Amino acid sequence: MKLSISGKNMKIDDAMKEHIERRIYFALSRFSPRISRVSVVVEDINGPRGGIDKRCCILVKLDRLEELKVESTDAEI
Repeated sequence: MKLSISGKNMKIDDAMKEHIERRIYFALSRFSPRISRVSVVVEDINGPRGGIDKRCCILVKLDRLEELKVESTDAEI
C-alpha cells in the first residue's frame, strides 16, 4: 500500500504527516493486500479567514481498479 500526503494552501508539518500516516495505517492495514494506493489531500479552503474551512479528502485505489473517496470539512484538521 503506497501512501501519499499533500496539502493545498497549507503546509503539512512532520507531526501532522506522522499523525495522518498512523491513522491511515491503523484504519486500513487489515485491507492492505487489496489496496494499491492511498492519497490524502488536506486543504485550507479560504485561507487565514478561519471558520469551517479545513477539508480532508482520502482516495483509496483498490487492486480491481475500484476507487473509494471520503471527504470531510471541519474547523480543524
